[in-house]
Amino acid sequence: MVKNKSLSAKREIIENFRDAINEKKHKTPKPAEDVIDFRTDKEFNIARKIYLIDINLLHYRPDNGRIKSKISTLYLHNPEYQDETKHTSPEFQDMVAKLLKRDKKGKFEELKELIASRGQDKYAIATCDGFLIDGNRRKAVIEELFK
Repeated sequence: MVKNKSLSAKREIIENFRDAINEKKHKTPKPAEDVIDFRTDKEFNIARKIYLIDINLLHYRPDNGRIKSKISTLYLHNPEYQDETKHTSPEFQDMVAKLLKRDKKGKFEELKELIASRGQDKYAIATCDGFLIDGNRRKAVIEELFK
């Protein structure tokens, strides 16, 4: 069985976000490509290019499995944010970051200590317009460390 990290539903790409990433992304030194855990890439051994991207161009993705139940509660109290077009607003992104930081199992603080001492050694996986598929918590940690 293939683990599927794809987005739960097709969504429209935000073209100006995609264009900003394409203008500012940089190729990485080795590895330049990798087979990632996304859709059927591992099953069919599909390698994708790896780029360095400014963290400010990346957006938290609310349908992340780790925080899905917390996001549902956020929507109950803030129904206006169920509208996907508001997911890029600074207010919504801040709310998602706060949810990621309120980790009762201590994983956020554990990751924060790890990244503070060793740096980030695992790349994030994002859509072409910058929505994180894998890396929401790492983004929150890095933003907190570099306030």
